[in-house]
Amino acid sequence: MKFLRLQKLVLLFLLLVIATVGCKKDDNPTESSNSTFVATWKLTKLSATISGTPMEMTPEQAGTQMTIVANQDNTFTMTTTDGTGTKTNTGTWSTTGTQLTLKYSDGTSATYDYTLSGSTLTIKNYPYTHETFGNLLLNLQFTKQ
Repeated sequence: MKFLRLQKLVLLFLLLVIATVGCKKDDNPTESSNSTFVATWKLTKLSATISGTPMEMTPEQAGTQMTIVANQDNTFTMTTTDGTGTKTNTGTWSTTGTQLTLKYSDGTSATYDYTLSGSTLTIKNYPYTHETFGNLLLNLQFTKQ
């Protein structure tokens, strides 16, 4: 369950970045404005505030890996690997303002806040339930590959 939620968060973040770029003014009318955001994104950092203390960790420290491939046709593939194995989710993405919506091929969907700065994509306040710490809001940081 946790693995699936983390995958959805990462995928959503990637999609939000791609969609936000698509909503900006097109400075080069011969090229789609969101084409620079269509990319492969790799999870590089997870952060949260736990009991008032900010915490950061690498995917390796968290025991997970996540990659999101965002395509120009607004489709995506999200692959997550953790202690339970590897899971791949697919679907479509869209953005509105600073929100990314991911619609999964199983019919579910999720909407997340995101930011994009250069080659860094951040999905903010991703809800995650931890066995020890309970309900957390994670920030997931991805790097464009």
